[in-house]
Amino acid sequence: MSQTSDEARGGGLTPPADGGVRPPLRDCETQASEPVGRWVLAGVFSTALGTLLAELALTRLFSVILFYHFAFMAISVALLGLGAGGLCSYFLAGWLERGGVWPRLAPIAAANAVVTSLVLAVILRQSIPLEVSAATLRSLAIVYFGAMAPFFISGMILAVVLARTARQAGIVYFADLGGASAGCLLLIPLLEWLGAPNTILAATALWGLSAVFWSAAGSRAGFKRWLVVPLALAAVIAVNARTGLLDVRYAKGQPIRDEVFSRWNSFSRVGIYRTDNGEYWIQIDADAATQVADAPAEPSPKWTEQLRDYTAGLVYRLRRPDRVLVIGPGGGVDVARALAAGARQVTGVEINPIIVNNIMRGRMRPNSFGLYERPDVRVEVEDGRSFIRRSSQQYDVIQATLVDTWASTAAGAFALSENNLYTVEAFQEYLRHLTPQGMLSITRWEFQTPREALRLISLGLEALRREGATSPGDHFVIVADNELSEMGTTATVLVKRTPFTREQAEEVTRAVATGGKKARLLAAPGLRLPNAFCELLNTPSPDAFYAGYPFDIRPVTDNRPSFFST
Repeated sequence: MSQTSDEARGGGLTPPADGGVRPPLRDCETQASEPVGRWVLAGVFSTALGTLLAELALTRLFSVILFYHFAFMAISVALLGLGAGGLCSYFLAGWLERGGVWPRLAPIAAANAVVTSLVLAVILRQSIPLEVSAATLRSLAIVYFGAMAPFFISGMILAVVLARTARQAGIVYFADLGGASAGCLLLIPLLEWLGAPNTILAATALWGLSAVFWSAAGSRAGFKRWLVVPLALAAVIAVNARTGLLDVRYAKGQPIRDEVFSRWNSFSRVGIYRTDNGEYWIQIDADAATQVADAPAEPSPKWTEQLRDYTAGLVYRLRRPDRVLVIGPGGGVDVARALAAGARQVTGVEINPIIVNNIMRGRMRPNSFGLYERPDVRVEVEDGRSFIRRSSQQYDVIQATLVDTWASTAAGAFALSENNLYTVEAFQEYLRHLTPQGMLSITRWEFQTPREALRLISLGLEALRREGATSPGDHFVIVADNELSEMGTTATVLVKRTPFTREQAEEVTRAVATGGKKARLLAAPGLRLPNAFCELLNTPSPDAFYAGYPFDIRPVTDNRPSFFST
């Protein structure tokens, strides 16, 4: 068939006379030459916008309902769905052309909006624990293939449109890229305003709107009836934002119970729940938790216990600080503990604005006794590393207690093993911002075969060497809250800017011995115990120790900040 005869027929996906199916992408020279109208471009734009919005919102949703390392499954789901949809369009070409391509795309787009809404409801009710079992695999399959459905339909629509308009593919592809770019730009404000489930519903409303555009591209007479689809979905979003009917019900295999508050932003879902003993806890992505400080920040039985019984309070038993910097204060326990120990000024640097503004200065202000609004407390919403890099202040104590969120970001597949708070260069900056007798106190999880606290030691040793320390091993004290076990306990690493004196080492031993819990002194200057901590601190060849250790605990740098990749 000649190009001229194709154009006379209207071009594109015209089926052969025998009723067979013409492949839509077999020969671009035989495709339509009719001008691309504004309705077609609008349809492509809104379809691509909704598709990118749904894909990115799924990474946030998966980080909450599954575990953080499943978040990037959304990329796999989207790629497989778009590719499979494009393949399916090959077989539907004849059917689409017989009824007119544009009018037939309208019900397909509307169906995508409805199907996605139903799929979202099903996904939100899946309970998926982190264990290998038939039930887990079944639920994961439901989530995976259910989430693929909207991308399958979008891929089919976009493939059909690109085949139909092959000779004007440049402007059509421009509309596709424009819609995708707009989806990326809209994601952050929509997540903060609506949350992840409603952001996905917003994508369905955009697909419903595209049905209006596809209908208008085919016939100006009937397109108005399709307006009911995006309007109905907009109403669903409004109702759901008020009632929470379509919201997270299960996370990490457990039902979400006793929540009194929840809010989303572009990198977290933050909720508050109340325990049986009346304490309030803040949870990030339904996993990482921080307690709301629920007593006045002054000497009292509450904070006396915190200072005596927990290794995170050990630094304050060794000296009374004047200025304290807390990185990642969360619910304010570290801040209140420092004030109760006599600190004159406490600065907290918290990266999550929901915790600071909506919770500690809002919902939980009465419960925390206005902790974050005290004149001797300054709380900045910023990345801790960025803050300390530009700060000219020196501190008696810099503290970071279990600072990580186990929440995914959009930064890449290794974002969860990377953390620029725990690098050699970061430790150098901490040391430079300490007073001559100042101490860095970092608390991490530790296990029977140590790894995290050991890597902290390796970072400190290298940072101290770079800063000119002659006996860096004498700058450390390591204390665990309990016996090291496979289940893990918390361990605190104290790094002093100057070496610990013999008297200070003895004071550490007394402080640990008089603690009210089962604290264990793992390493201190002059202490020789048969454990990896003392061995690393006293070895003349750290590189040889790293090479023979079962975990990778070598110091990491800003060029490779994979602290948690051991």
